[in-house]
Amino acid sequence: RKKQRVLAADIQWCINNKDTITLKSFTENFGLLDKQYTVSRYTSIINSRHLAVDQKRLQSELDLSKKSEKFKLYWMERTRKLTQLDVDVKCTEYVHDAAERATRALSSFSAANDTTKTTKVESTVDTSATETVAATATILEDVETPAQLIPWIFKGVDVAELFTKF
Repeated sequence: RKKQRVLAADIQWCINNKDTITLKSFTENFGLLDKQYTVSRYTSIINSRHLAVDQKRLQSELDLSKKSEKFKLYWMERTRKLTQLDVDVKCTEYVHDAAERATRALSSFSAANDTTKTTKVESTVDTSATETVAATATILEDVETPAQLIPWIFKGVDVAELFTKF
């Protein structure tokens, strides 16, 4: 006896919705944003043996849909959404990394400042105060002049520079 295969979720969904399925409903049900992948996957599903009875109708509807203005506008919007999500992810990662660097720098500065106070209380020699001021000045320089950022240009704007200013 052969084991029965478990169908992929998208194939099963298409079979369950074969009477009302469209590329748009398929796309939105699975949250797909990449046009090439979505059309390719949808086409392979409707051309599979699972939808052999409805294959002609579904392929014809897909072909008509692909020639429409609505199809092009729909995919422009999906591409815009994909781009926005990609930018949001990159910006969030950048801000997170910058915040971590700033926190580390401030923590170092705070630790050095605490050491300075302790040293001043325990020591009566002027040389320790001079050393502490020099160490504090070095830390302040590091905080005030962070490492050179790699430019990140999006639509002609350097996003890294904008975050630095922020």
